[in-house]
Amino acid sequence: MQLPNPTSGELLARLRAALAVRHADLDLGSLRFLAAGEYTYNYRVRRGSEEAVVRVVTGSQMGLETPDQARYEAAALELLAPTGHAPRLLGLNVEPGALGFPYLVLEFLPGRPLNYAADLASAAECVAVIHRQAIPEHHPLQLHVDPVGSILDESATLIAELAGPEWQPVRRLRDRLAATPPGDFDLVRDDLAIINTDLNSHNFIVDSERVWLIDWEKARVGPTSLDIAHFLLPTTTLWRDSTATRLTARQRAAFVDAYLRQRPELDPERYRSALRLAQRLAAVRAVAWCAWAVAASRHGARAIVNEET
Repeated sequence: MQLPNPTSGELLARLRAALAVRHADLDLGSLRFLAAGEYTYNYRVRRGSEEAVVRVVTGSQMGLETPDQARYEAAALELLAPTGHAPRLLGLNVEPGALGFPYLVLEFLPGRPLNYAADLASAAECVAVIHRQAIPEHHPLQLHVDPVGSILDESATLIAELAGPEWQPVRRLRDRLAATPPGDFDLVRDDLAIINTDLNSHNFIVDSERVWLIDWEKARVGPTSLDIAHFLLPTTTLWRDSTATRLTARQRAAFVDAYLRQRPELDPERYRSALRLAQRLAAVRAVAWCAWAVAASRHGARAIVNEET
């Protein structure tokens, strides 16, 4: 489906009409475009003396229908509410009528993106608090206790869409990892938590001494080492032009040390070993996705193309 321009007058009018039905507390005259994610349009709006974010769901990286994707992210936010490090869910509408897309209403969090040079310790504490959050026995999130196979399968699916010899190195990288005996992957499966799976700098909001983590559309319950691995990858730290950084070995070690200080229940040696394996997995998936995104963008197959990324 061809998506409308997020700033078009027609889409804004449809969004205001949908919000007017259910959200009398919003000042719809103040509604304005904030940012586009890979699968979302985000708008800022006044809500009494505060502000809120309307998050319009235009697609899903998890293969869900858009109403189910909106429900899924809402459920993740409700599970994370006790941490104080995720935005509060203020509303959800999966039957938006003429708007054509479901949406969530979230609290607006003031601040700036993560600065890798200054905020590593604060980010590590934020992630550790989230990873310590208790998970109820019955929850709606996808469970990835042993994600090795699913990551390799997903990478293979992405790579299958890459035509031409220029992508052979990506295929070889995935195949080499797939040849690793399954028993060699110990991702500390007894350390399961709600993981974000997309810890890039713009998914952190930093305000003075407070840090929040946003964009929970791909939340899962899985080994925490995958979250930490993704955070440390160059494909993550170089993702945004405005905050792009290649972390040094010292910075990577400092982040892991800060994280483990917040989690004294973990065996540091075992965790660092698991993290090395998780980084190999996360790297293959990240390179495969980036290669697919480049190829798909060239042929106009992606719904949202963010020129910055």
